[in-house]
Amino acid sequence: MSSTKSNLIQIGEVANRAGTTIRTVRYYLQEDLISAAERSSGGFYLFSQNAVDKVSYICHLRELGLSLGNIKQLIRIRRESVDGRTASRLLRERLEAQLQFTGKKIEEFVELKHEIAETIRVLEKCADCQSQPRRSICRVCSVLQDVDKLPSPMKAVY
Repeated sequence: MSSTKSNLIQIGEVANRAGTTIRTVRYYLQEDLISAAERSSGGFYLFSQNAVDKVSYICHLRELGLSLGNIKQLIRIRRESVDGRTASRLLRERLEAQLQFTGKKIEEFVELKHEIAETIRVLEKCADCQSQPRRSICRVCSVLQDVDKLPSPMKAVY
């Protein structure tokens, strides 16, 4: 095995290092989000560390809520652009749109954080309640009637 080939790893090791599943790595390979460096004499895909880094980053972006379609589009723009100027312009446009979307999501998460914190404050007042938690009982409870506006999470559970 050549020194270059000895640095290559199989799909299971890519998944292990990236903290994901073999199935995910295969899917990313199938969707052309990553590429194998070559194949072994036994026909196994072999990957470089770059594939591990790419899979890790794609998984991270997915966990943060970026759609696989958006990720594919960014990769496709880079691969298919005729020159750096075009790639730069198209990527900037896509990323600026994503930045606006992300900013809106952050605002929504901050609001959700406040609503959850307010729900916890209300629930702390219910900590010694001996009644069965039923809508009909909670609706007439003095604790909940003292709250100006029930937070959304409270409305969902009560």
